[in-house]
Amino acid sequence: MKSKKLKSLILLFLVVIVFLVGANYLFGDSQGSETSKPETESIGVANQTNESATFESSSSKEEAAENLQVREDIFGSRTVPREEAFMDALHKMTHQKVHATPKWGTLEITEERLLEMQSVLNTTQYDHAVFYQNALEQWLRGDFTNSVDVHNYIWNLQGGTVGEAKRLLTPEEEVNYIDQYFR
Repeated sequence: MKSKKLKSLILLFLVVIVFLVGANYLFGDSQGSETSKPETESIGVANQTNESATFESSSSKEEAAENLQVREDIFGSRTVPREEAFMDALHKMTHQKVHATPKWGTLEITEERLLEMQSVLNTTQYDHAVFYQNALEQWLRGDFTNSVDVHNYIWNLQGGTVGEAKRLLTPEEEVNYIDQYFR
């Protein structure tokens, strides 16, 4: 009888472990599992100009190291991110611009991040690369009117069921959001 209970307990333990690992893979991000309070990762204030510099053209070792740190700040790794991590970073940035409840995770939109994401796109073959490139180009021009569409497109790709964006934040709402999560 004890042997049967022990086997059942071990089996239950293995099932729970498999479930937790699977849930972390499906719903987790590169920083760990998400919580209802957005995580914040800020590296500076957004500058809405359209500069054509890329991180690959860095002329010094210090600049190259800084660029790798930017990549790590965005994607949690200094290597080229999987498409899911790239998509998740872009999705988290839209939270600064859209009204959606709830929001899980946040990344401040900065020119540095946008340029690094463009650089990543130049070295990858993501399934949705054209969509990402169009969104980033528009944002680098200072035009965020597509943010609801960008959010909901990615939200749908990620199988979203709650938290669809309905509208852009008002300028006052965006300032409050920035103050709350990035300042």
